[in-house]
Amino acid sequence: KKAVQNLERQMSRGEAEELLSKAEDYKGVKLLVSRMTSVNADALRETADFLRDKLGSGVIVLGTVTEDKPFFLCMVTPDLIAKGYHAGNIVKKLSQIAGGGGGGKPNMAQGGGRDKSKLDEALQAVKGMI
Repeated sequence: KKAVQNLERQMSRGEAEELLSKAEDYKGVKLLVSRMTSVNADALRETADFLRDKLGSGVIVLGTVTEDKPFFLCMVTPDLIAKGYHAGNIVKKLSQIAGGGGGGKPNMAQGGGRDKSKLDEALQAVKGMI
């Protein structure tokens, strides 16, 4: 089990390196929204931590399917929290699109849903929340 978790972490880190180039400037905010290959929640958190540290300033929203359900994670850097961005509010809305719930703190939040077919639709809705 530990070997599988380590492999997932390594794969997530490699995927994260590629994602950095996909960050875009949207309405003055560096935004990185992506669907990740199927990883567990811990690996997704580690990936988001890595991306947050590399971006410096931005909103990161990652989604994946784990245990056949959609899972979302959002991180917001402190400078953008001061401007009113709130990871918990973003995740709450995303999770609702996928038939679930979630929330958290202004800097980090996670949630999930019941309908994995709504994962991409939810991720596409992020720009409307910025």
